[in-house]
Amino acid sequence: MTKELQKAERLFKVSLSLWALTVTVVLAGAWSGQTKSASFEQVKARSLVIVDENGTERIIIGSPVPDPIVEGKRIERAQPSTGIVFNNAMGNEVSGWGVFPDGNQNLCMDFPDGKGESLCLLQAGDRGGFVVKARNGSIVAMLGKIGYEEDGPKLFLSDLQGRTRIKLHADGPASTPKLELIGEDGNPFFAVSEPRNLTDK
Repeated sequence: MTKELQKAERLFKVSLSLWALTVTVVLAGAWSGQTKSASFEQVKARSLVIVDENGTERIIIGSPVPDPIVEGKRIERAQPSTGIVFNNAMGNEVSGWGVFPDGNQNLCMDFPDGKGESLCLLQAGDRGGFVVKARNGSIVAMLGKIGYEEDGPKLFLSDLQGRTRIKLHADGPASTPKLELIGEDGNPFFAVSEPRNLTDK
């Protein structure tokens, strides 16, 4: 009787091992099939959100991207934007590249706390340029044809107080070049431009 029990026990163990092996093979095959079915060449989605270990949204790719969060509050964008935005650890937007419905686009970086733009690369129609701003929103430096002040290509440099001190620009139908050095009172104390007689030729 004991031998019969031992024989039955060995048979049970063998059967159990074979059963476990069969289950393993089946599961492996299913996992392999699932992995293959999850491999694709294209993903179509309206948005993709990357969160950090705390669940805070840090990178958002969307069409359109959501309205920005500034100091914890959702602020409505001036117009819808398709692109990518980056948020700081508090969830406030601090950088982004956007394309707008009219085809214009910009690439901007804010101050670390998200309160105001620090620098921007802008494109709008036949205009384009680079702008650096101070905390109060005043322009520290500008290069390009962007639409600020005079209508023409320009390079502006400001002092630490945000006052424009140097202007190099080409304005008017003839794009006449002009260099101005500006005093603290906002008035030019030195200016030089292309002689009028040369421009007329």
